[in-house]
Amino acid sequence: MRKAIALRSYYFTVPHSTNVSKAVGNTQIYNNFFEEPTSQLYKLHAKLDREVMQAYGFTDSDDILAKVLELNLEPAEKEKRGEPVIGPCVPTDYKY
Repeated sequence: MRKAIALRSYYFTVPHSTNVSKAVGNTQIYNNFFEEPTSQLYKLHAKLDREVMQAYGFTDSDDILAKVLELNLEPAEKEKRGEPVIGPCVPTDYKY
């Protein structure tokens, strides 16, 4: 959190351009740094993406949206049938 505060402080105090408005929200600042491959934020998101893909058994060639929809439809159907729906957990075959 301290790094985020320092980054925000730096962003507002260093003159990046004469046209930069200081009316910038956290989302815009986040988006400016997210796509920078050398940023720690970018690296952390990439690592998180890989871990989630592995946890769910997804591959790079999978249609992720279709897979997530499929995962959500299964408990929805159970709910319609009046069956209990157990919350998500770590898949049993996930290797720590």
